[in-house]
Amino acid sequence: MGGRPVKPTDERRSFSVTVKFNKEEMDTLKKAEEQTGIPRAALIRELVFKGRVHPRITPEELEMLKEFLLNLRAIGTNINGIARMLNAGIGRVTTGQVEESLAQLRALAARYQNKLL
Repeated sequence: MGGRPVKPTDERRSFSVTVKFNKEEMDTLKKAEEQTGIPRAALIRELVFKGRVHPRITPEELEMLKEFLLNLRAIGTNINGIARMLNAGIGRVTTGQVEESLAQLRALAARYQNKLL
């Protein structure tokens, strides 16, 4: 059979509430709806029951976050390797290696600072 699966009775929403807004309030609600990507009814429910709204992440933001975490993981691996060498007393770690890892970390932070916050 096609169509949407039937929800259990305790999950069905069978009550509605009519709320009136003035123009300014409605504009604010529409703007919040556009910014979060959350439908109006779900937006209002989140505000009422959770006290705040968590905007949905876009596919572009998800890809950016994945890229950021991949880069951060690579830098962390480099720093961990340096620490392991220092702790084991094997090989030589140069100031240049440490500075390179720090420069990579700073560049990564600068690249994503305004995009992820």
